[in-house]
Amino acid sequence: MIGHPAELRDDRRRTIFPPEEGTCNKLRFVVIFITNIFSLFFIAIEEAKDEPLESVRVSASETKVTVTGLNPGTTYVFKVYAENTLGRSGPSQDLTITTEEEAPSNSPQDVKVVPLSSSMVKVTWKGPSPSSLGYLLGYYVGYRDLSSNDPFVYKTVDISKQQRLNEALISNLRRNTKYAITVQGYNSKGAGPASKEVIVQTLQHGTYF
Repeated sequence: MIGHPAELRDDRRRTIFPPEEGTCNKLRFVVIFITNIFSLFFIAIEEAKDEPLESVRVSASETKVTVTGLNPGTTYVFKVYAENTLGRSGPSQDLTITTEEEAPSNSPQDVKVVPLSSSMVKVTWKGPSPSSLGYLLGYYVGYRDLSSNDPFVYKTVDISKQQRLNEALISNLRRNTKYAITVQGYNSKGAGPASKEVIVQTLQHGTYF
């Protein structure tokens, strides 16, 4: 729970004179009016490692607010300030929240396939937009022989074990055969959409250099 913002105080001094009637000495009274009325709350939202990204203003009568448009699998820091005509208070205690992960919402881009030999091809790609996937664990590289009705066979590219993150070699393919290739990212919540199929044909003989 976010703590209370630092208090804004409006200490206004007003001088009141007693009536001049009678024989009493003229005394001066100082009356202090203290107001603590917030007109609204200012909520700052920032990613844990970045500059503030967004702010939300809500009426001081509200005790909760729903914040939308955040990225999945991302840590955010929330701060609450009180505001009135005098300005803004100091921030509340930080509230750090990590949003739930979702499966990647975008597919890998710029998939390219090059035949290296009569039985091997090299696949390269660019990853999905970081804002769409949270923490990416790896990729599934699918390939299918177009001369048959066989389904896609998938090779897993584990990012934590892979030096070249956006590259895969597919071997044991048939000579002089056309294959359809797709790539999709995955994380702890599942796989994202597959890229468009790229068609490649293995070499008839030898290797390609």
